[in-house]
Amino acid sequence: MASEPPGCGPADLTTDGTNPGDTGYGAPDAQVTVTDLTYFAEAWVAGDLSIADLTTFGTNPGDPNYGVPDQQVSVTDLTYFVELWIAGCP
Repeated sequence: MASEPPGCGPADLTTDGTNPGDTGYGAPDAQVTVTDLTYFAEAWVAGDLSIADLTTFGTNPGDPNYGVPDQQVSVTDLTYFVELWIAGCP
């Protein structure tokens, strides 16, 4: 059985080009693509805490709670993800 490729950071959420139900959907693939953004957006709209709760509401870079989940999905989570997504892979 092949192992999943390692991820490349918090914005690497799924395999590029996959859709719900496909093998690899939800498995990091060591690249940050538009598929990761779509995957996160779907989870954010659905309020999926396991994927879309990334940071504390109302925090900004430099705040000690920036990047600390707070059991709610908010616009701050979306902003945080977009920043990670733009940064891409380390």
